[in-house]
This record gives sequence, C-alpha cells and structure tokens, in this order.
Amino acid sequence: MTEIAQCNLSTWSETLTEEVFGNDKYFSKTHLHKHAINEEMYRWRDKENDWSREGQIGLPGYFKHFDVKNAQIYYEQLRKKVAAEAAKTDHRQLTTLEEKANRLLFELATGFSPNLMAFFRNGTTKYSVGETEYIIGELKNSRGFKQREVYFHKDLLVSCIAEAFAVWIHEHAHIFGYDGSRQFTDALTEIIENIVCNRKMFDDYENQWNRLVEKINK
Repeated sequence: MTEIAQCNLSTWSETLTEEVFGNDKYFSKTHLHKHAINEEMYRWRDKENDWSREGQIGLPGYFKHFDVKNAQIYYEQLRKKVAAEAAKTDHRQLTTLEEKANRLLFELATGFSPNLMAFFRNGTTKYSVGETEYIIGELKNSRGFKQREVYFHKDLLVSCIAEAFAVWIHEHAHIFGYDGSRQFTDALTEIIENIVCNRKMFDDYENQWNRLVEKINK
C-alpha cells in the first residue's frame, strides 16, 4: 500500500484506484449497526457476500474514500440509475381508475388493520405501475429502507380482489421490514387474523372492485 501512503486524497483518481487495487479485486466493507440493523443493511451484507464468493477481498470501510467499491454506495448509485431508467420506460403513475381501485384496497385494509394503515394515512406514500416483472424487481431493490414507495405490476389492479389485496398488503407490510423479518411477519399475521374474523367485509368491497375492474379493462 505504498501508493496510498504517498498519495493525497485530493489527488486520488479513478485511474489510480484501478492501478493500485486492480479491477474488481477488492471492496470496502460497509459498517452494519448491529443494534439497528434493517432491510437495507441486510442487502449490503448480501452484496458483500456475493463479492466475497467471487474471490474479491474485503477491505476496511475507509477504503471507500479511495473509490474502492462499497455496497452502500453501490445501491445508492443503483437507486439513481433505476429511477432514471424507470422514468423513461416501463414505469408510470396510476391512472384515475387505478387510483380509485387503490383507494378501495386502502379502505378495506384500514378496516382490517388500522394500526398498519396508520403509517400510510398521511398521503406521503407513492404508488406506481410497472409494465414488467423485471422493472418491478429493480424498483424494489433500489428502494431505500422504510421508503413509502409501492410498486404494482400492471395486471394487479385488474385481478380478482383476493389476489390484489394479498399482494397489496404484502407490499405495504414492508414498511416494517424485509421478507421473513419478525416485524414483517407480525404485521401480516395481525391482518390475516383480522381478515378471518371479519371476512364478511369482503362482500361489499368485492362488488365495488369488480365494477372498477370492468371500467379499467374497457
């Protein structure tokens, strides 16, 4: 590391990074706060594990200042890239009728689980539609922890209400954590219990839903 010792950070360049560290031979480790670990931190760790399996060597976190790749920075850049790409293609806002369908599901969910839906009641949640499963997956992967952004496949809001509601609730429960986390499963368990106890609520909403689906499909 003689080159590092002799180099001032202000003069460090991408060319020098490649000369010293090689191409994709190293990564700088991201600090994980063990008492406040969240979905995004798990994502950083998984990416570092992928790099390690590829034979790349993990360096202390401060090496990110020398432009050695870093999982946190990797996802920040990915988020910006996906947002830019999604703005061009395969990604759109909900139509007026889809907004109505979304509000109907919101109302139904509030009846089943007011505690869960309280997190979304202030109107700051963003909803959008992806044309392909690929763009939906990329948008979800680039979403920051606890960001209130929900992405639907274009066919979700014209499916049967049971399928639409199940996916809708699943996506909203991610405000509490990643798939398999205790907070996530607890949120789902609560609403499933309430659905079983109050299943007759579905009848009236299903009729409204079917009428909306007919209009959307026209």
